Amino acid sequence: MKTILKRVKNVLSIDSPRLIPAWFFIICFSLSLGLGLFKGDFRWDEGGYYAYLPAAIIYQDFSFDFSEEASRYPSSEYISRHSKINKYGLGVAILQSPWFVLASVHTLVKGDKLTGYGRTFKKYMGLGSLFYASLGLYFLGLVLRNDFSPQVTNYTLASIGLATNVFYYTVIDNLLSHIFSFFLFSLAMYLGVLWKRNFGKKYFLLLCLVIGLISAVRLTNIIFALVPFLWGVKNFRDFRQLVVQIFSSIPHLLLGIVFFLGPMLPQFIYVYSQLGSIMSPYGAEPFFWQDPLMGKVLWSYRAGWLVWSPIMLFAFIGWVWSRKHHGFLGITLFMIINLYVISSWWCWWYGGGFGMRALVESSAPMSIGLALFFQHALNGNFKWFRWIIYFLVTLNLFQSDQYRKGIIHFDAMTKKAYWTVFGRTAPLTKEREAKRNRELHITNAKKTMTDRAYRKSL
Repeated sequence: MKTILKRVKNVLSIDSPRLIPAWFFIICFSLSLGLGLFKGDFRWDEGGYYAYLPAAIIYQDFSFDFSEEASRYPSSEYISRHSKINKYGLGVAILQSPWFVLASVHTLVKGDKLTGYGRTFKKYMGLGSLFYASLGLYFLGLVLRNDFSPQVTNYTLASIGLATNVFYYTVIDNLLSHIFSFFLFSLAMYLGVLWKRNFGKKYFLLLCLVIGLISAVRLTNIIFALVPFLWGVKNFRDFRQLVVQIFSSIPHLLLGIVFFLGPMLPQFIYVYSQLGSIMSPYGAEPFFWQDPLMGKVLWSYRAGWLVWSPIMLFAFIGWVWSRKHHGFLGITLFMIINLYVISSWWCWWYGGGFGMRALVESSAPMSIGLALFFQHALNGNFKWFRWIIYFLVTLNLFQSDQYRKGIIHFDAMTKKAYWTVFGRTAPLTKEREAKRNRELHITNAKKTMTDRAYRKSL
């Protein structure tokens, strides 16, 4: 008993790297139980990412014809109208697979029919997402503690977990890819730090494996490899040393490539078996490479990252002091390229979602900028910043609940609509709801794919 109490005390110590991840897990788990958030259905994007598991383990049917009978919703919600196959990556299913097995065992022990759907599976998948989010914060904390005090690290982790849309996608829409990517980004940063200490072969292979998983979850996130591989590179001499080190052992490099490709192999096999070639399952959904809308991705009321997660503005301010940090080059290049890619997608707001969901995982590398801001605030004895953090945490939790209850529209918000419902609780009066509805900007998806001027106007 004393040993258990001692371990609990160590976890709750202000200097423990497990403090914030543990409290984050407790808070999110309690809210999920109290609000009944472990209920719900597997639909749309969430259904697409998840469907590979029942398809492979229970039904052996990658046409997904079982979907409507098993889940009550048709596979057309996630099958591409262009390629006629599941357009979502297999990486999420790989990470969900241990929780799927646990849910299956639980179902069989209860004597229920094994369908792969229902409350038991939803509960285990939700627990899995919460586990990965908390573990992501843990690894991120280990990275931050290399350069920052426990106090700064704790402020940063608490802000990332509770004052950004990381919270929403952990507790509510938690089967989307973003929390899984957040975990993998944090883990890749941690492995990158360990690898760069003495270029250990074990960490190189593990890093290649994690980068492969990142790509299997969301292919465009492969550019995140810039962050761990360029960690510590500050000039051309450092870069040349990195290249020499990577190519110093060709067999080891080839093994790293195998580790990288391994997590993506099931996706290649699935796409090839369905289409007869390796091509994008998204089909005709375009990128507008000449018209990136970075300003809207960051600042729009529809889904702007800095509007819906305003604490990340401090991360950009903090980046002013980051030029001497080990991650400066890799993170800067990643953020620029990532913003360009994200804002060039035809649906630059990424459909329904709380804030810019495509940037949830970018909270991990940008935590460096946030920590630098907090460090300068503490060194300058600016006590007011703590009250700003408390306010932004409260605002984020409140608006997450507003979105969950439909007060904030899922994808058509405007500046006027935002301020019409700002601070309002459910249910809205009929007059205020009607006013908000008049102020929304509903989109035409087909027109957005083909009309550049219309896309810019949204």
